[in-house]
Amino acid sequence: MTKKTLCHELIEEATGRAFTAAEVDRFKRRFERRAARLRESEMGLSYNDSLARVVDEFKQEAEMMLAVSRREVLLDQLRRMDALDQLEGQWKDDPSGGLKAMLVGTQDARAGARRSIGTEMTAMTDQMLGGMVADVAAVEPAALKIFSSGAQDDDVARALWALSNGDKLDGFPSLTVGIAKAVRKWQEYSRVTANDAGAWIGETRGYIVSTYHDTSRIARDRDGWMEYARTHFDLQRMADEMEVDMSDMQNILSGIWQDFADGVHMKLWQPPKPKGPWSNRDAGKDVSWERVIHFKSADSWTAYNEAFGAGNLREAAIWGLRSRARAVALLNGLGPHYEANYDRLGTEVLAKLKRSKAPPETITKFQRDVRRYKRMYLAELDGSLDVPGNDTLATVSGTIRAIQSMSSLGGSTLSSVSDLGVIVLGAKYNGLNALQTVSRGIGNLFKSVPSAERLELQADLGLALNSLTGKLAHGRFTPEDDVRGMIGSLQQKFFTWNLQNRWTDAFRESIAEMMSANLARRVGEGFDLLPERLQTTLGLYGIDAGRWDLIRQAELGEVEGSKFLSPSALDDLPDHALQGYLEAHERPTTAGAIKDLRRELQRQLRSYFVDQRDYMLLSPDAGTMGMLKQGTQRGTGLGEAVRFMMQFKSFPLAYTHKIIGREIAQGGMAGVAQMIALTIITGYAAMALKDAFKLRKQRDPTDWRTLVAAFNQGGGAGLYSDVLFSQVLDRRFKDAAISLLGPTASDANSLSDIMARIAQGEDAGAATVRFVQGNTPMLNIFYAKVTLDYLIFYRIQEWMNPGSLRRMEERIREQTGQEFIAPPSEVIN
Repeated sequence: MTKKTLCHELIEEATGRAFTAAEVDRFKRRFERRAARLRESEMGLSYNDSLARVVDEFKQEAEMMLAVSRREVLLDQLRRMDALDQLEGQWKDDPSGGLKAMLVGTQDARAGARRSIGTEMTAMTDQMLGGMVADVAAVEPAALKIFSSGAQDDDVARALWALSNGDKLDGFPSLTVGIAKAVRKWQEYSRVTANDAGAWIGETRGYIVSTYHDTSRIARDRDGWMEYARTHFDLQRMADEMEVDMSDMQNILSGIWQDFADGVHMKLWQPPKPKGPWSNRDAGKDVSWERVIHFKSADSWTAYNEAFGAGNLREAAIWGLRSRARAVALLNGLGPHYEANYDRLGTEVLAKLKRSKAPPETITKFQRDVRRYKRMYLAELDGSLDVPGNDTLATVSGTIRAIQSMSSLGGSTLSSVSDLGVIVLGAKYNGLNALQTVSRGIGNLFKSVPSAERLELQADLGLALNSLTGKLAHGRFTPEDDVRGMIGSLQQKFFTWNLQNRWTDAFRESIAEMMSANLARRVGEGFDLLPERLQTTLGLYGIDAGRWDLIRQAELGEVEGSKFLSPSALDDLPDHALQGYLEAHERPTTAGAIKDLRRELQRQLRSYFVDQRDYMLLSPDAGTMGMLKQGTQRGTGLGEAVRFMMQFKSFPLAYTHKIIGREIAQGGMAGVAQMIALTIITGYAAMALKDAFKLRKQRDPTDWRTLVAAFNQGGGAGLYSDVLFSQVLDRRFKDAAISLLGPTASDANSLSDIMARIAQGEDAGAATVRFVQGNTPMLNIFYAKVTLDYLIFYRIQEWMNPGSLRRMEERIREQTGQEFIAPPSEVIN
């Protein structure tokens, strides 16, 4: 038997299918490279023996890949069948609504209406980020500060490298070891969770954390990146794994650079990999093959991360956990081939609608919604909308919006007083005492960082504090932009200094813990004895009477003297209880089925805590962000235009979509009336605070203009209310219309007016001062702005345009009926 015949027969035997001579020749060249490396490591090994061993290894790999592929097919079928059951059962009369509910949730009061991929994605992200923070905080008091600052990133990276290689940590300080173990714990948790969901990720030596590749910096410096790659990548190991010669690595590195420069790595899906016949948009295999770059050492990883990555280890770890949570949620919701499965699901439902003689308008609507939801919601969930089409355009636009945020949101915390009304509205749907929830949140404003024990509970409830994870609170108000470096760091400081992070964290803590404590108090009650609205709300996440009976058997946790019911408590739920539930529902009772049920219950309970928290302290969800971006891609002309126009509108859109939508769907006219009343009351309170910090007298609450402005403020559009309503009342409809296009368009219009005045020889001094003041970050932080106005800016304005302050006072008096407590025109004279 010739060598070629031997290879040909062995390859076909291993794979179970026929190959052409050309294909076998390619396999043979790869086998010979492997065999040559074997002979280098084992002296005396013959050519035939080494080749036979290589082919045997290939056979084992092929069998594993075949098993993985079969598993993926089964998971795809299972996820599609589950989705079909929902669409044909609970959503039979509204398949479009069911499809949206599966992706991002709806406001309907139907079972499972909020049990969505988007909700699970948020819950899993915050659980893992919060868990990592809690474990780091538990190491010792200074650990969290050191981890956040990156002061010991080099040592922590070396410890993580040693842990992944199984090396001893005797030479490392205990603080470094503790931080490294906390980070590795959650990296491993995410890996195991992904594998349970359908991925295939093995342990890898030399693994620190997922490497973030900064598209902007990589695209700008190809030569620098290539030099870093040649210096710090373990090219020999990469060549061995890809089974190519070292002479091919230059071309491969060029391809990797192009992918990074194009932002391909930021998507959940990747192009087909050379290791096998992988299909596009395969979440299982994409997350399995994510680690294709290997570094020579921990120091090499750190050097690359500082030059072309996240900049510090904490941000890289956070990015990796977020990416893994995204993949796992899609795997659990739609299976490994999630996009193809979504398309097939739509095709199958459409065929059944036609067979059942559904009304033509229903069929047409479903066809349209399948395409629209894929473009808006599925693309938002898998990250496609945030991959920059043009990196330069995306970076410049994102920086402009970041500066706009820091120039406009200095008083966002005062506007957030309107959150109190939303909390009261949400409390009634969860059986909570609204006043107790609000008062606890206010109390949290004056507390220090929670204890490690409380942080652990909060992570279990799906709570990751903005101030500790680096997530910007401005995500509640504007599209999330991936702005890093100096501007990104400045944004984080800005939302700390204006107290927005503090406000957001305080009330998120209060709501999550109150919800958990509330369920803990009610574990003695059957489902039918729970408040009716709480029953409905739990049902939105698939928690019915049978599942509540399981959940309430869990042992309650205790933190600082208070009882809580949390998802991790279900870890100790007896197997026989879960088995009894499965038997009652005529489902398999295998160990795997029991494990799956336990995890499903945990996901449902955590989704309830996270999603209802984001209703009560209103935050845009995936559905809101999908509508806001309208399926447009970041870094494209249309995509950036949409993002500029929608800046600061995510909060009012979330209010309309979630709060008003929920009250209409579930609260009825009484709910809508209560919402309007609370909106006006809390909106007026927010305006009163703003006016106090401007040294203005309070507005007349009986004036219709005040009521309209209060409703607008409380409804989430408060960031625009002062501008829009003053312009409309002043009949400056053109300026008001331009303002609706976003702050950048408004500023461009203002700058154009200033230039026109200068060209016509008019005095534009005061207008120029206002423009500069309104577009300089940090100057508008609410507790500093009034001081700067009276000490500096009012004086400059009056000096450049005498009489402008008195005219301003008169205009405000005419438009709102307000007087200044300390009129600027008098104070500065």
